[in-house]
Amino acid sequence: MKKKYILLTISILFILTSCASLKASDAKFILKHNERVVAASFYQAENKLATLTNNGTITLWDIDNGGIIGRIETNNSNPVTSLIYTEGGIIIIYNNRNIIMYDPLNIEEPKIRSIPEGTVEKFVYYPEGRRIIFGIADRTTTRSGSGSSIAINAPGTTEYLQDNRTRETETTNRKLVSVGFNAGQTVGDIDLPVARYTSVDSPDSPSIPSGTPSERTINDNLNDMQRRNNEREWEQLKRSYELTSIAISTDEIIACGFYNGEIIIYNGKTNRQLHRFQNSNDNAVRALAFSSNGRYLLSGSSDKIIRLWDKENNWSMVTQRSLVSTDSLFFSPNSDSFIANTANSFFVVSTRNGNILRTIEDSGTTSIFYKKNSEIIIIGIRNQSVLIW
Repeated sequence: MKKKYILLTISILFILTSCASLKASDAKFILKHNERVVAASFYQAENKLATLTNNGTITLWDIDNGGIIGRIETNNSNPVTSLIYTEGGIIIIYNNRNIIMYDPLNIEEPKIRSIPEGTVEKFVYYPEGRRIIFGIADRTTTRSGSGSSIAINAPGTTEYLQDNRTRETETTNRKLVSVGFNAGQTVGDIDLPVARYTSVDSPDSPSIPSGTPSERTINDNLNDMQRRNNEREWEQLKRSYELTSIAISTDEIIACGFYNGEIIIYNGKTNRQLHRFQNSNDNAVRALAFSSNGRYLLSGSSDKIIRLWDKENNWSMVTQRSLVSTDSLFFSPNSDSFIANTANSFFVVSTRNGNILRTIEDSGTTSIFYKKNSEIIIIGIRNQSVLIW
């Protein structure tokens, strides 16, 4: 018999059952390293942890007993964007440009991949752990102007003013690009909405010097205000389809969240758009997460509301609730609860009734995960040590 989960019943008040600050003395294990730890990643299926130090050494840990399983010397000390540890292998992303993938069956021959040109806005790995999907933005700017001269006849003089009106058009093309261990793993890139905006950097008519100096100052100020208003409007439009979050379900349904509050759903196998809906007006979609069965999608946005969407009911919203402006969301393996986190706090929330089951406050470099039995594990990086709670 299938369980049905209803998220965050609106009439129920959140109940804070526990709130704690993390203390080193309470840690279950302290994993010591000889160099500064720059990244850590938890492998849920086998309760393993990978840590990466600034000299490029990867250490694999058994978090059930705190013991070392093995080490990999990458001999790469470049700044790290992300470390990912899955059943598909260990993946390191350097500087958002280069990827090194270590296959657990062939550690000695890592795969090296390059990310296509453009700005990486977001990325997430596929559930099977052997592919990553990147959101790539490619901006182009074109400028054009009339360059015409306008004659101004005043008593005793003839003056020619240049019409310097310049039109600037910025176009941002975005796409989803998959990178994997093996070639030919994907159908192709997915094209995302194009953002295009044209700005005129001066009023429709050329500014003609006339009147007293104070009047010219007022005109200049008005023109400057118009320019600043155009710049603000331009910045908003330029960012409207900035990719702010991605999630992938186990059946390869891809959800993309955008700065303008929109969510677009794609079929990751065919690259076809399935659905498009507004999560929140003008509030960036900061986090997305699929339930383990792929039916439900959680979304968190800048308006501090977490919403639940049902794939089997045409992506209709099941319910919503104010909580936090979260940086990330993810379900427990059994979908009984989910974790929402901000810069300094983590909230474990019941999926059934919306109660906050646990709040954890910490200002350090800390991550919180579910183990495969849905228990909580907290991992904190403290210089040359990793603490496990």
